Amino acid sequence: MNENEGTTFSNKKIAAYSTSQIINTAAFQTFSLLVFTFYFAVVGLNIILITIAFLIWSIWNSINDPLLGYFSDRTHTRWGRRFPYIMFSIIPLAIISVLLFTPPLSMGISDQMTNFIYFLIIIIVFELFFTMLDLNLIALFPELFITEEERTRANAIRLSFYMIGPIFLTTGFHKRFIAIAIDINVSNIKIPRNIVSPSPIPKTNLP
Repeated sequence: MNENEGTTFSNKKIAAYSTSQIINTAAFQTFSLLVFTFYFAVVGLNIILITIAFLIWSIWNSINDPLLGYFSDRTHTRWGRRFPYIMFSIIPLAIISVLLFTPPLSMGISDQMTNFIYFLIIIIVFELFFTMLDLNLIALFPELFITEEERTRANAIRLSFYMIGPIFLTTGFHKRFIAIAIDINVSNIKIPRNIVSPSPIPKTNLP
């Protein structure tokens, strides 16, 4: 392989790796920026229950990260250590990202405890698959790019793709977020029965 072929292959490898940042960043920003607001302002989940859920989630997160790292480091397949975890996590992460905004309230179940349990389970499952993707993408970087020159070029391109995730989020996903919010609020508006419709204004004969 001559030098030009080697450079072309390296650029393709860098581009292929860097595109993963779009998925990674979009998922992370969605969770960080929208989930709390959605469950507090739209679903109406009690702030104490949300806090308890995030406390349990943070404990799980402290166990989840080193545990997945341990298994990833000790995995040996024909595709390497990291790639199977990355491929296995992408589809579940996409599904979970939608389910994050499909609480029981969207099906007419307004019970606080039901929505709390759903919220707790869904953020824990999200963290599992997001960590599976993110941790292995980070660990894959030094294994793909060996030399300092490759790492410098790859990191510059990776950061460029990293910025596309928030752009995708702000231009597309927020519309879905708003649509879900409106749908949930409208579908759960109940008109109290004791509201009496105003009586018609009597007609008066003008002189």
